[in-house]
Amino acid sequence: MDLIKVLSNPVRMRIIQCMIGYGDTTTKQIAEYVSDVPVPTLYRHINYLIDVGLITVKEERKVRGSVERVLTVNPTKPYDETDISNLAFQFLMEMYSRFDKYSKRPDADPIRDKLALSTAIFKLTDEEMDNFAKDIGEVMMKYDAISKESKGKIRSVSMVLSPVDETDES
Repeated sequence: MDLIKVLSNPVRMRIIQCMIGYGDTTTKQIAEYVSDVPVPTLYRHINYLIDVGLITVKEERKVRGSVERVLTVNPTKPYDETDISNLAFQFLMEMYSRFDKYSKRPDADPIRDKLALSTAIFKLTDEEMDNFAKDIGEVMMKYDAISKESKGKIRSVSMVLSPVDETDES
């Protein structure tokens, strides 16, 4: 399955964002999250995502004479895990889902919560890049150890180390 092609539809992408952010989800909960999409359209996209294997029906239960489905993102990852663009897309979608959920909280305060977004472009040899990645890894291990004893807030730190197309350099 070409995950990017499947999720290039904005409605399907929002369905997956909802499910990644909230976990096991009913169609009703998805409809509340994607409230600007007509319910028949939403059902069509949910059924498509089930057909391609991206989401599965975890449970069906009777509710007032109808069947309510509990849906989950397919844990078997029905795409080729060696496809780096799909892996990157999944990583970025999960990160975006956290930001989206955070931004909708009434108590969201990016300054108080130490929210930071940053990109740096370095010109490094492979050896220098290996050293950079090793240094970052050591810093992360240090703070992972501190985290186990800390009474502070749970925080997420994500990092992507990637090459830059030289035509994109300024």
